[in-house]
Amino acid sequence: MLTTLEHVVTAIVCLITAVVIQRIYRKERSTHNVPQNIKGIMWFGLAIFIWGIGALINLVVTTFFGLSVSDKLLIYIGVLMSLLNSMFILLSLPSIKYEGRRNIVIRLVEKFSEREFILIYSGVMAMLGFVFVVASYMGNGIDNSFIWLIDIPVSVVVAFALLNALNKAFSMRKMRFMYLPSFVLFILIVIAVTHRIFPLDMQKPLSQESWALLGTITGISFKFLFILLFSILLYSWKFLSEKEEKQSLLEATLLERDKLQKRIYNWALPMKVIWIP
Repeated sequence: MLTTLEHVVTAIVCLITAVVIQRIYRKERSTHNVPQNIKGIMWFGLAIFIWGIGALINLVVTTFFGLSVSDKLLIYIGVLMSLLNSMFILLSLPSIKYEGRRNIVIRLVEKFSEREFILIYSGVMAMLGFVFVVASYMGNGIDNSFIWLIDIPVSVVVAFALLNALNKAFSMRKMRFMYLPSFVLFILIVIAVTHRIFPLDMQKPLSQESWALLGTITGISFKFLFILLFSILLYSWKFLSEKEEKQSLLEATLLERDKLQKRIYNWALPMKVIWIP
């Protein structure tokens, strides 16, 4: 029941949010001369969309086909969706503007073009996935959740890079009070991804119901907080860009005024010399 609730809420919220974000991206792309500066909005929207599609697939398969949430097929689909989500988040991070040295993960992403990074990431994950899938089928007594070991280190690395980028971006925008929500997001992501590797019948130190409730709460909470923080960051970036644009326009206007005053002065000076009695 809790898993179904998580999938329903995630599918509805994430799919609607993804549509809204893509509309924002199209609007921003049509009003900016350099669309690559806002590519992060597109990748962020795709990351949210993947969450929604993954939840929708799980909901349909478990409801209409009667598969268990611990079925290998659903776990493989979940791992695939999570890895795609991590890739899109990584692609969105270089678009977050802030001062100072970039995180090593972001610098690694920036070394390649978007197409090259997607190909390299997909190739590495496919090789790792093949090894884990073969091991899960050949190994005796290996739990289906074993396959989540592919996703956990990737998700933790992405979460750390995201925490670093968000904190520096909020610091540049004079929003240091957002450090705490960013850190809470990191903790929730770590709890949510590590929760997957443990079986649902874990009895110690929590009961089965409490353990399942923890997974549902963290799974929904970190997605909502992720959307909220990126939305705040997006609009703070928009306000900052508009402020910088107005400041640049003001400086250009003042410079033009000074040039005009200087030209008027240079033109009027000979007239004063002529009319001196």
